[in-house]
Amino acid sequence: MSAARLFHLWCLPDQQRAVAGPQDSARPELVFFEQNTYRLRLHALAQNDAASSLTRFLPSTFSGFESFEAALGLLDAKPESGAWKMRVVGEVEQTAALAFDIAPGALATALNALAAVADVEVTAGNAS
Repeated sequence: MSAARLFHLWCLPDQQRAVAGPQDSARPELVFFEQNTYRLRLHALAQNDAASSLTRFLPSTFSGFESFEAALGLLDAKPESGAWKMRVVGEVEQTAALAFDIAPGALATALNALAAVADVEVTAGNAS
């Protein structure tokens, strides 16, 4: 079994969006593979509007804390049936039941329908 893969997510809580890194305003790209365990570490950033600064973002907080980490267990195989729901931590609202084989566009639509989510794009890939 391979070691857990760590994904860093750099978030701008006041803008409700994520960026690729502390100096990169592009959208983050996450790639998931079967047979791996994933760890997610979220970091809070704030936009730096100082014209004379070379730093695009500054460290910030999520209502009193700077980062947190979560884990997604072993993905041992592609699902073949069933449904699931997604909810943003701290929110009551969740998606409707989502099919195990939901298309990327339908998943993006379901996520963007949540009040706590804005402007999510979902793409499909094949890591095999």
